[in-house]
Amino acid sequence: MRRFLLLIVLMISTGITYAQYKGYPKSDHFVEAGMHRGFKLGVGMATKNNYDLGLCAEYEVYWPVHHAFDIGMLLQYQKYSLFYQNISPYAPFTPGYAGASLRNSSDYVFFTPEINIPIPSERHPYEFNIYVTAGVGMLVNGSETFHKWDYSYNYPLYTISSYDTSYGTSSNINKMIFRYGFGLTQHTAIFNNNSYITFTEDFSFVAGDLSSTASPTYAGRTQYSPSTLRPVYFTFKVGYAIFRSK
Repeated sequence: MRRFLLLIVLMISTGITYAQYKGYPKSDHFVEAGMHRGFKLGVGMATKNNYDLGLCAEYEVYWPVHHAFDIGMLLQYQKYSLFYQNISPYAPFTPGYAGASLRNSSDYVFFTPEINIPIPSERHPYEFNIYVTAGVGMLVNGSETFHKWDYSYNYPLYTISSYDTSYGTSSNINKMIFRYGFGLTQHTAIFNNNSYITFTEDFSFVAGDLSSTASPTYAGRTQYSPSTLRPVYFTFKVGYAIFRSK
């Protein structure tokens, strides 16, 4: 947590320093000195334990503070949809032998500082932006179910269970998480170089588990329970942006 708070402070302070750069702007692109804002909508999926596509949305505001450097702020919504299952490897032909599963569906809103680097730096009307982000997310909705079972009591019939339990663990979903990421955005001018359609590909990483059910200290754990629940998410978003000059 400390590392990410430090990263956020560093991003903001670096942007303020560049904002004081006396030589700005150096580019001849007339929109570069004004505020840029846009809205994006898309879907995302986890690279592991994905259950379903998760909707995502984003409102972005950023300011060019140097001819090749922007800082901004994102208000983001991300839905996570994960299903983890681990079955005992000792009974490959009897998958009901023993195991555990975890279904997590959670919705977060993130407040995210952003560093944005346009390519090329001259800010041609058709440009690519590479960006990095680090922000904090608050849970707005979520549900989680944990299932554990063990039918190894009367080997080799597997008909009598030591336990077979499903219960809700929604209260274990973490209320606050940290996320960082990077991505690429393409802007395509549609009207006087001020209005753009945008296409964004983004990878994000969760710093910590979405749920304490995956924690080694959780009392309901078995040997088959997940050790972590930290999804790497890929999202694709389409949006609309307006660039305003001073």
